[in-house]
Amino acid sequence: MVSSNNLYFKIPKTIRTQSHGWDDTDQLRYQLGGWYDSISKGPEGALSTFHRFAQFRLSLNAGSYVSSLDTTKSPNEFEKERYVSMRFARLFPGAFVNIEPALVAEWTRTWLATTTKRNSHHAYAPEKALGFDFNIDAQYTYAYSLVQEEGFRLTGKTRGYFLDENFSTKQQAVFKSYLNLSQKFSVYPQHAVLSFSLFGAISPLAGFQEPRSIVRVGGYGNPAALNLPLRGYAGNQFATRKAAVLQTQYVFPIQQIFSGMGTFPWFFKNMGAYVFFDAAKFENLNKVRPDVYTGTGGGLILNNYVFYMQPVQIKLEYAHGMDKTYGGDQILVNFDSTFF
Repeated sequence: MVSSNNLYFKIPKTIRTQSHGWDDTDQLRYQLGGWYDSISKGPEGALSTFHRFAQFRLSLNAGSYVSSLDTTKSPNEFEKERYVSMRFARLFPGAFVNIEPALVAEWTRTWLATTTKRNSHHAYAPEKALGFDFNIDAQYTYAYSLVQEEGFRLTGKTRGYFLDENFSTKQQAVFKSYLNLSQKFSVYPQHAVLSFSLFGAISPLAGFQEPRSIVRVGGYGNPAALNLPLRGYAGNQFATRKAAVLQTQYVFPIQQIFSGMGTFPWFFKNMGAYVFFDAAKFENLNKVRPDVYTGTGGGLILNNYVFYMQPVQIKLEYAHGMDKTYGGDQILVNFDSTFF
């Protein structure tokens, strides 16, 4: 299965293609992605594998991407990150609730460059991290659902970051913690969903010598790096030590299609639309507390099946950042090979 994810912003532009695969017994899955980034003016990519052994899960990940962009400086500065990570989890499935604790190990290195001198990089010291994830999922989906309709999900993450040369010493680690609580309510009309998602992150000792330890806010977030979303703004646009984001979203159905060219190769399931409002509050690294940043927008959702059984969700989204200085107009076109 091949999917593409195209993101256009008033400053960065990304064109992305992803390939997904799995074996016959679903013991192994992989995802390979590549894209062109207009900030770094070059190719970026990521590879992840997922191995299942009974109730145990092992994930291996590696990649390179632009992790932040600072448009307040002239010329604009950006950071490029390369990472390798491993995640070992144990799933405790239940009839109504799934619980999954996990241990995580990471290695990352970050380079700082400007948009006028992309080949002249300042390299930070490599960082190593050990961490723990905990996920409780009690969300429900029904036959005619556009998205998950009811229930909650609670995700907690914490990381301890060490500079590479200090990893074996007694130097204090820089800790970063992340929390996400999402609650969905089934509302009128049937299969419409009102959802609230609260995100929070804190890293009291974060500093520029450990770039991964900084809490970043903007775009669609990066849960793997414990960074928060704020639609209508560039990805990871704001740097801080603590932040909170509230997302409110209303999804409603337009049409239950259930038709196509038979069931092969393409079958249209249903179609819907949504509107959202995001709000974020944080202080920057100089402990200056700005006003609340907000973003709003909406989009369309089309759920499909290809080749009898493979779900593909097509999403078209427009987001607008309300702040006149940092906000912008953002369009997302996304093809996802899993519905939920």
